[in-house]
Amino acid sequence: MDEEKARRVRDAIVEVVRDLVKAVDGLSGTVDAKVGALADSVAVIYRAPMVFNYAPIKGAGPASKKEAELVSNNFDYLVTYALGRHFSPLDEVNRALDEGDLNELLNALESLDPNLLEYVRSLRPKVQEIYEFLLHCPADTRPGLNLSSLASHMVLTSLFAWSIDRGVKLSYLRLASILHDVGKVTSPEDHVKEGKRILDEVLAHDVSAELREELRKAFGIAEKHHTRGDYVDAADDVASSADRLASEVKYFVSSKYPSLEECYGKYGKEGFDCFSSKLNERLYEEVTRGAFEEMECRRGGLPWMKCGNVKQSVRKAPQLPPVEVEDPKAYLYYFDFPGVQRFIESFPSLRDVSAASFLVDFAVSTLPFIEVDRELRRKTNDRAHLPMEAMLSGYGGHSMLVVSSELSPTEVGKVRDSKILRNLDIELTVAYSPLIVGSSKYQVVGYDEVWRRLAPQLREAKLRVSWREDVLSAGLHATCESCGLRPAVRTVEGDRLCSRCATVREVSKKRGFTARAAPTYLIDGREISPSNDELLKEGSYAMEFLAGHGREVLQGEEEGSEVPSKYVGVFKFDGNDAGALFRGAFTLGMFVDFSFKVDYAVKTAFLDTLSKLDDFMAARALAGVLYLGGDEGMMFLPSVISAWFASTFQERAGELSGVKFKGGLAVVKPDHPVQFAMQAANHLMEEAKQSGSHTLAITVASGGLLTEATLKSEEQGHRAVLRLKNPTSGGAEPSNSVKAALTWLLGDGDHLAHLRRLHSGDREEVESFMQAVRVLEDLVGMYLRERPRGKFPWEFVAYCAKEKAKWLGEGDPRDVARLHDDVLRAFLKSTQEGKDFSYPLLDLLHLAKSIRVGTSRWNR
Repeated sequence: MDEEKARRVRDAIVEVVRDLVKAVDGLSGTVDAKVGALADSVAVIYRAPMVFNYAPIKGAGPASKKEAELVSNNFDYLVTYALGRHFSPLDEVNRALDEGDLNELLNALESLDPNLLEYVRSLRPKVQEIYEFLLHCPADTRPGLNLSSLASHMVLTSLFAWSIDRGVKLSYLRLASILHDVGKVTSPEDHVKEGKRILDEVLAHDVSAELREELRKAFGIAEKHHTRGDYVDAADDVASSADRLASEVKYFVSSKYPSLEECYGKYGKEGFDCFSSKLNERLYEEVTRGAFEEMECRRGGLPWMKCGNVKQSVRKAPQLPPVEVEDPKAYLYYFDFPGVQRFIESFPSLRDVSAASFLVDFAVSTLPFIEVDRELRRKTNDRAHLPMEAMLSGYGGHSMLVVSSELSPTEVGKVRDSKILRNLDIELTVAYSPLIVGSSKYQVVGYDEVWRRLAPQLREAKLRVSWREDVLSAGLHATCESCGLRPAVRTVEGDRLCSRCATVREVSKKRGFTARAAPTYLIDGREISPSNDELLKEGSYAMEFLAGHGREVLQGEEEGSEVPSKYVGVFKFDGNDAGALFRGAFTLGMFVDFSFKVDYAVKTAFLDTLSKLDDFMAARALAGVLYLGGDEGMMFLPSVISAWFASTFQERAGELSGVKFKGGLAVVKPDHPVQFAMQAANHLMEEAKQSGSHTLAITVASGGLLTEATLKSEEQGHRAVLRLKNPTSGGAEPSNSVKAALTWLLGDGDHLAHLRRLHSGDREEVESFMQAVRVLEDLVGMYLRERPRGKFPWEFVAYCAKEKAKWLGEGDPRDVARLHDDVLRAFLKSTQEGKDFSYPLLDLLHLAKSIRVGTSRWNR
């Protein structure tokens, strides 16, 4: 680890925790409420990807109300509830839950905000630095035992302490647990004493006597977590044994490095000195990697791992005895939303689709958290509440939540009966497995065993799901003007809507697209406010705004002239290998680490890519995010930059996460039905999947309706010239990758600068670009004319050779002759190998058209 960075992070921890202590101390509430809020606030730091939006939002400062609507996504509501419940009555929240009124619930949650969420966000740079360090700092530095991060270890220790405590659940036990190993940031070998110094510095400022006394209790427990048999000590042992798999590691390491065996029996400074005397940096990495691969291969291995030789040795490894699941102390619950895409795509307008997307994550994470917390508070007479760290993940239509056995699976399963969900016709799947078991000696059920218990429940639930829309009446009634399937029961904004569509429409007035466009974002010191744009102020030009139009749309309408339409790029992406990696985790800590690491990488990659855009384009990319979390997302972009943005973003996300991403880009007119464009992007993304590389499939709907059926028709009819699985980078020829194709189309240098000039209608740039487009159109047209004859297209080959000769020596900046030469080489290779000709001419044309339909003079 970088020692200078470690010291900087240590100081940041002191400052952030001290600031949070000061913030909660200034709020009106009991001391236990303040300590509880402080524990939840620190848990939020370890869950930074949840609390931070995909871009920083400008607020009015930690001591005053917000400048713009701050609650803009699902996790904002979760964190607002988790922090605000300590200081505000929950009467309005409970009333909304009882009545099944979603909008009133959202309003009630917003009213809970004691400004702690904005306070945490105001500390964003420091919190991010802390989180990134803790995510990459191992909880145990011994080789082979460093499987999980310090962040996940402290979170799980706090969660386990809360789960196994059967006495009065004092909040300072959680606070002690979540800070107990903080000294490892700068002094792993003497972390207890270093932790005491850090926490003493936290208290070295003015704080009320009552809160100081409680904090001293918490910090005192943290200081003694290795010397006393309390719940924090027990929870630390459980978390450590669950995540370090010591018996397996000792076996593997001692079989190959016998001199290290004695070191695993030593602790503290003695253990550090033992390993330091026997290992250098290279050998440390070799031992760690070797132990990890052997344990991974023992569990079946991942697709790209070479486990042939390893499996022979792992057969001799001692088998861990299965954990008896009697006397469970906590369960892990998996909430799943069947038919996520079908739900989102059942709405025809961008505003409603955006609100529906928000509701998916709300339904599987925030709502279950609130309902379970409510039931736990009721059953324990307000003695216990669900800690923030209980939410292990919550993206992509599913979530994981840990709940103590004080609530039975039947009681937690009541979430399915929530009136909020029933009014939206959403039926969640709730699967569960014991997680922490035992009476005097506690154990954690292995992560692989947990999944063996969850999997059959999830499979059975899927078999019960009906995708058929119920027709509630065959009588005379108005049909919903949104979905066209259900009876209309309410009128909203002049439209007759069914109950579900009416609820989503009401939500969309303040949330979804509206909430994303409303804030002022801070991007590299720039303030960007999408809602200040004239098109959004008009209220009915959201898609034109996202397409990259400016005032010319309004001017054209006023003058009665026709404005050439810029198109919208609908971009969807997903991790190729993330599912295998999630399943491949063999401890809960590894799963938590990987889940948050990928989510953080995706959001960081989006911000990094966004920061390269000018204010005009950045405003549209910010407002165009439909959802972005975990390893997946969907967004709307101006078509002129969409291919560049998608490929650049995927490369950056992969660099940060180690995951390869597949992407689909459907480019359509602003008035194209949004749900069909989304379905097309999803289909393209699935077709783009190519294990081991980042890929992007692109299509442009120049006219007519773009659907999965039209895409499949094009794919089947033009397989020789349509690849779809286009690598985002690699190789120099136009056919090698999206990046290489952009270089051929735009020329060398800054691609984004070229795209800016194209968007603005720079005459020289547009004419130069159109030259390359025409070459592609001619090639595709010639091939499609020749190929239907059912013979080898010799005339097309002759045309390529003639065109190559024509362009040689022309001084063309795009080297058109090289393109023809590349096509001819592909023909030659196919004939030599006896294969059908294949060259992605149509992919290149779709890429070129995605840019062309975003320029101001593309129709010249």
